[in-house]
Amino acid sequence: MLSFQDLGNATGTVVLDLNENANFQITLTGNLTLANPTSLTAGTSGSIFLIQDGTGSRTATFGNSFDFIGGTAPTLTTAASSVDRLDYIVLDASNIHTVATLAYS
Repeated sequence: MLSFQDLGNATGTVVLDLNENANFQITLTGNLTLANPTSLTAGTSGSIFLIQDGTGSRTATFGNSFDFIGGTAPTLTTAASSVDRLDYIVLDASNIHTVATLAYS
């Protein structure tokens, strides 16, 4: 059974393995690139929680497998300790339909 993985503090490039887990938490301590995940299997779905550290102002870019509504990746909430959530479902071996819900309180 796929579960939740807290990746802890992260900066730079992160590659998620969707065969190991479906739900992830990442605390941004610097700007982040969420690269294309490994093990893309159609139907896999989950959530990625992106949390700003106590400083905030961190940005994220996304691999080209992430497909966002309108074709544009979201701009994360940048306030210190803010939480954004990306919900996703894998369409096929190279497309992940992704919806962002920003600024959880």
